Amino acid sequence: MEHRTLTCLCLAVLISTCILSIFFVQTVSPCYGPCITADIDRTALNINEIVTVTGIICPPAPNVTVRIAFTRPDYSYVEQYVLTDNKTGAFSVTQKLDMVGYWNIFPIYGHMSDRLYAVVTDPANPLAPEPTPKVIPVQTIRSS
Repeated sequence: MEHRTLTCLCLAVLISTCILSIFFVQTVSPCYGPCITADIDRTALNINEIVTVTGIICPPAPNVTVRIAFTRPDYSYVEQYVLTDNKTGAFSVTQKLDMVGYWNIFPIYGHMSDRLYAVVTDPANPLAPEPTPKVIPVQTIRSS
């Protein structure tokens, strides 16, 4: 008898807790902080073809500039700055990819960025080696 009473009491406390949590606990709201999302029209191109990067920032705001950095396989880069749409936050930019290899493309909004890529080949020279990245000489500073 005692075991049954204890079980019923535990069950009543559990049901009461569930009912109270439904009515008195605030629901979780998603965080809609600033963001940038982008897409590329294709990731496989021939040399000197044009690629289109489109994207959106949130929340949309007037006079916002997005920087798009197109990083070549040798780590040199081309930057473009584009204004976003005041109402939707949308942006679009095109760029001619002029070097064989793996390109990294970074749409940047403030301190946030997205990362895209494209692979460029040369149909006239399919065995062309990818360019060697530029090496920055290292300086050693010795303390006395």
